[in-house]
Amino acid sequence: MDLDSYANWLGHWFERTGQIALLEEAIQLEREAVDRTARDDPSRAMYLHNLGCFLEERFVEIDAIPDLEEAIRLGQEAVDCTAYDHPSRAMYLNRLSVQFGARFKRMGAASDLEKAIQLGQEAVDCTPHDHPRRAVYLNSLSVMLGNQFKRTGATSDLEKAIQLGQEVVDCTAHNHPSRAMYLNNLSVQLEDQFKRTGATSDLEKAIQLGQEAVDCTPHDHPRRAVYLNSLSVQLEEQFKRTGATSDLEKAIQLGQEAVDCTSHDHSSQAMYLNSLSVMLEGRFERTDAMSDLEEAIQLEQEAVDCTALNNSNRAGYLSNLSKQLGNRFKRTGTRSDLEKAIQLGQEAVDCTACDDPNRAIYLNNLGNRFRHRFETTGAMADLEAAIQLGQKAVDCTVCDHPNQAMYLNNLGNQLSNRFERTGAMADLEAAIQLGQKAVDCTACDDPNRARFLSNLGKRFKARFERTGAKSDLEKAIQLGQEAVDCTACDDPDQAMYLHNLGSFLEKQFEKTVAMSDLEQAIQLEQKAVDCTPHDHPNQAVYLSSLGAWLGSRSEIPALMAELEEFMQFEEAVYYTARDDPNRTLILDILHELLGNRYHRTHALSDLRKASRLASKALDCTACDYPDQATYLDNLERCQREKFEKTDQMSDLEEATWFGQQVLDCTARNHPNRGKRLDDLGMQLEKRLERTGGKIRDSRGSLNLFTEALNIYNARPLDRINAGKYAFIYYIRDSNWKSARTASDAVVGLLPRLNLRWLSRHDQQHLIKSLTHFSSLAASAVLQAEGTPAEAVEILEAGRGVIASFIINAQSDISRLEEYKPELYYEYMTLRQHVNVPFSNIAEPEISPSSGLTSTIQLSTHELQSNVHRSITQRHRDIERLEEIESKIRQLPGLDRFLLPPTSTDLMTLAVFGPIVSFNVTMYRSDVFIITTSAIVGMRLEELLFNDLRKNVGKLLGKSKLSVGRPSTKPQRQKELQNILRWLWDVAVYPVLSQLRFISPVPSNPLPHIWWVTSGYMGLMPLHAAGHTDKTALDYVVSSYIPTVKALKYSREQQLRRPLEPNPNMLIVTMPETAGMGALKTVEEVESISRSIYPIVPTILNKPSKKIVLDEVRTHHMVHFSCHGNSDSTDPSAGGLFLGPGEDGRAEHFTVRELANISYEHARIAFLSACSTAENSSKELIDEVIHMASAFQLIGFPHVIGTLWEASDKAATWISGAFYESLMRSLREDDFRVRHDVVANALHQAVRRLRERMRNDLISWVPFIHVGA
Repeated sequence: MDLDSYANWLGHWFERTGQIALLEEAIQLEREAVDRTARDDPSRAMYLHNLGCFLEERFVEIDAIPDLEEAIRLGQEAVDCTAYDHPSRAMYLNRLSVQFGARFKRMGAASDLEKAIQLGQEAVDCTPHDHPRRAVYLNSLSVMLGNQFKRTGATSDLEKAIQLGQEVVDCTAHNHPSRAMYLNNLSVQLEDQFKRTGATSDLEKAIQLGQEAVDCTPHDHPRRAVYLNSLSVQLEEQFKRTGATSDLEKAIQLGQEAVDCTSHDHSSQAMYLNSLSVMLEGRFERTDAMSDLEEAIQLEQEAVDCTALNNSNRAGYLSNLSKQLGNRFKRTGTRSDLEKAIQLGQEAVDCTACDDPNRAIYLNNLGNRFRHRFETTGAMADLEAAIQLGQKAVDCTVCDHPNQAMYLNNLGNQLSNRFERTGAMADLEAAIQLGQKAVDCTACDDPNRARFLSNLGKRFKARFERTGAKSDLEKAIQLGQEAVDCTACDDPDQAMYLHNLGSFLEKQFEKTVAMSDLEQAIQLEQKAVDCTPHDHPNQAVYLSSLGAWLGSRSEIPALMAELEEFMQFEEAVYYTARDDPNRTLILDILHELLGNRYHRTHALSDLRKASRLASKALDCTACDYPDQATYLDNLERCQREKFEKTDQMSDLEEATWFGQQVLDCTARNHPNRGKRLDDLGMQLEKRLERTGGKIRDSRGSLNLFTEALNIYNARPLDRINAGKYAFIYYIRDSNWKSARTASDAVVGLLPRLNLRWLSRHDQQHLIKSLTHFSSLAASAVLQAEGTPAEAVEILEAGRGVIASFIINAQSDISRLEEYKPELYYEYMTLRQHVNVPFSNIAEPEISPSSGLTSTIQLSTHELQSNVHRSITQRHRDIERLEEIESKIRQLPGLDRFLLPPTSTDLMTLAVFGPIVSFNVTMYRSDVFIITTSAIVGMRLEELLFNDLRKNVGKLLGKSKLSVGRPSTKPQRQKELQNILRWLWDVAVYPVLSQLRFISPVPSNPLPHIWWVTSGYMGLMPLHAAGHTDKTALDYVVSSYIPTVKALKYSREQQLRRPLEPNPNMLIVTMPETAGMGALKTVEEVESISRSIYPIVPTILNKPSKKIVLDEVRTHHMVHFSCHGNSDSTDPSAGGLFLGPGEDGRAEHFTVRELANISYEHARIAFLSACSTAENSSKELIDEVIHMASAFQLIGFPHVIGTLWEASDKAATWISGAFYESLMRSLREDDFRVRHDVVANALHQAVRRLRERMRNDLISWVPFIHVGA
């Protein structure tokens, strides 16, 4: 056997066994053959070719560049010395083409690839179609064209490569030893086409061909690892498309097999390590298993380490390692990982040609790393770099590239970050456009679609928060729901999508106060908590949101066990991870959670633990860091609450010390300074009370309150509280002039309160602190020699704040939205902004699959600059708010936008009769009588505050006169008669006398009077005041109204909604209610039906709440015959008891549920139930919250209600008499509801009942008319 033949035999056995020694000997023998052959010998070209092939094989094995260079030189010589018509020339051209292709892949020089394609085409062109080696040459050319596509992105190259590859496979026998290689090559090209077009059929066929290649390759074949790696990568692509974990698991198994059957020094080992690393990272992103991420980083590092600096694949490995280190940073917070990730990502970009198709992915990855560093440090330079890189990634990617959606989404995220930092709306608009493009070019079954949808939803939510456009929030919810719907239950990002959708719904709840939105938000957040590991950084955010959304609801105890387990684990983690960028955030969240739990359980241990956490957060904060004031404030609050719990002076002293520290590091124009001044001032007042100091010793607190009142940037609520405290100080010191100044400032700020974003419970809680304020302020006006008109104006501004807000929302605010929607949105957004507590601490961002993106840990200088910008922005917002209010008041019909009525307005409303408002305080008692000609004030010397409060106590509470054993009824009747006599003597008679309504023969018709019912006097039955022989009933027709503004609203409703000639009526009856006495509703319904004939009422017996709400919408008159109640602690929880709901239990129809409804057909409501007009909450006495006022606010101009429990017999008789009188009057006046017809009908019915039950005051007194 000659040298060449023996060398070929050794080469063949090397290909079968992979033993490098055989290849070394083959090279040695073939080199001898070349050396022994003359230059003109016809065999020399063959020997050169064979030696080149062996050197190429060794290059493939050990990555020796000199071997490849020599192989190319020898191959070129073989081609050059071979005639054009020589049968072996095609073979030499093809081999030389493959070697140029190998050098291109190794070095990245485009000229090598172009030369390879040229040579390969020559080889094919000079080979007959029936030549047995044509398939070999077609395959080589196909591979070169596939590589050209990867370099340039030209689809024509890829299409031709696939066409040639298919031709090769089609003309190769199933048992041909090279068939596996051809199948693999075609599968790789089809995979590339899938990546380019997203056509799933290409990927499915690629996997099928790849599996065939593996199946027909022996386990000991040297190229089996190549085919295993290709198939594993294709299965990973399918996992990315479908999310099927079985594909990923199989991909990892095959990838591991490829690595295991390849020697460590093999040139392809780096590629196999990279592929397996990427798959393990994918499994980490799916399962959050840190072991997978750690192994992925280790394997990728090995791939980088065994790849030469000039290897064209190195950039990809560097970028992948950068991404993996970035993921580990997001999961653990280790800054060194992030810094190294940026370094590696930059290296990947730097060593990649500008026209390399992979450059976009490297730019995108590096941009994400810079964004993460911005989120950690707050350095704007990093964010700008991220945006620049993201834009480059988008710009160098064709529109229909499968990765384009990802690049668009990421660039949108970066622009969103810049919007959050700078407030530039252009960035947010661009982010929305990019996000929409990302969604639009993503297939419905693409696993990434959910992420793009959720991110786009967040941007629409951000625009809603900025502009107030309802459509943006609705769009956010729609996108968030889509994201949740298209996410598998085991997807680790599901919790993030649930949280985002929950936040959108919670925001809608703030806007609409629809409990269904809040309920759904809570359910979603609970799911997010349930599917998130306890040690996951996002768990803190999910639990914090869940706790905040549950608020003070009864579901909080169900959360306690979960919080306990979470807090124990988190404390252990975060107490040790001292360099974690999230440390202060987590400590702050834990402090808040414990504080919330303390408010539910009042366990001192929780409060102490919260204090320790606040202290640890403070320890993590540098002295000159702006957030230090926040953590000091947390400590001050803990010590203050501890004092309230323990009454230990040491706690109060410590709270006071912390409060002073907080002020010392809070800028004079900081929006939170107002609240902090209030808190410290109150602590000084408490210390004053405990130490028995004199009034003059409290001037320190007065100075604090005065400063807080005058801080322009502070929240309106904080300024209002400060003004109230200063006001109390002044009246205590009898400084009436200063008291009036303070009260005027407070009243001027009330319209700025943004009750729209608060629940009814929170509205009541906020307003409680202002109870009696307007009464005291009116007294101060008079004490300071102000006029009665000025006193009435301040009463009107400070009473019925919640009702006023509802009225404004349905009148002034709704008109503004209708006339000038853009101005409305800007105004409402600014109101929201100036009412939100100011915070330096950024909201945590949730990152997909890998945990919490840190709250921005800015450098001290940058955070101080940021805080300064935010304070300046708050100042501008307030100035702009004032400008808009002035602009609105120039619009037609809005000249008194959100302002209390003027004296002229008040007098105009007295056109149908005088309006009477009492004001009784410990300092003086007055009555204000409003007529069309004047507002007159009259001091009532005999009406004493303590007497009034004592008599109110007999009408409210557990011992009220209206309830008791039958044996006590005579005595209770007597007590009530005494109250009515007293009320006549000290209050009602002086008023009627002043109005000249007292005469031996009362006028006919009787004059009509409206009693304003806020304050303690509003609880009195003024219409029934009098002695046995004569009462107010005999001199005037009485109507009650919470405020004059409410009267104006009812009159407007009456004008807008005249009663139709054929009105329809709804009667709701509840003859039996569990735990309550039976009612004779049959008799009442019969009585009403007779009275209203020929009108045939709709009668609902024991209906559910939903049915009632639906039916009320379509009826002009509604009558409820059922049990009712009032709630002294939460008046909005009072209501009517209806029939069973879906769960079979009786439903409670509450004031709260009526708060945001408006009925177009509403005319007259008769609430024949207990306590429907009972203002039982002393803490909210100025708000007049009860069922009758609620019906008035939803659009009923006339409401009949009861001051206390109505007897069944009296209710039945009154109902029949009322409707009989009402229908008679309506028929006489063509069913026009004049201002007095409803009140007159009730007046006549009550007088007739009085004649029947003169001594049974408890039965006839409670029925009153509320409204126009």
